[in-house]
Amino acid sequence: WNPGAGTLVREMQGHKMSVRSLAYSPDGLMLASASYDDTARLWDVSSGAQIRAFSDHSNRLTSIAFSPDGAWLITGSEDSTLRMHPMSGNAPARVLTGHTAPIRSIAIGADGQSIVSASVDGTLARWDIGSGRRLSSASLAAGQLLAATGGAEAGGTIWVGGDGGATVVLSADGLERA
Repeated sequence: WNPGAGTLVREMQGHKMSVRSLAYSPDGLMLASASYDDTARLWDVSSGAQIRAFSDHSNRLTSIAFSPDGAWLITGSEDSTLRMHPMSGNAPARVLTGHTAPIRSIAIGADGQSIVSASVDGTLARWDIGSGRRLSSASLAAGQLLAATGGAEAGGTIWVGGDGGATVVLSADGLERA
């Protein structure tokens, strides 16, 4: 979409159900899409051609992000897992487990080295991009977490939006309601 001209530039075809999340690669050459058809797809931005498809989740995809160095494509799903897909080679995805209900949101932490995931089970988790290991987690009321983002602060504050207009701030010291 060209917002200045108000015209459609390109339509990428491939998903069979709603696309729930999009992310540009750090170099801006690829677009990743996560869909309720249980797949993630990579697209060439300039041509609109599909580069690759990932179909290893067992339920709808809800979120997608690239690692800052472009080495990983991270997906979150209603199957309660995150998958870290290597962007080079054919190695299988790393599977990150720990949530017990659908993941609603993922984001890259402010440090650029961690992934933040928010789940319907009421947990917020931070994962190490290098190892895939769970670094920390916090619990809120089940069903409350809808979206998370890593803050720009050097300390890596995480802002979380939830049901009923709640905003929660997670820092190294614990939870605070904003």
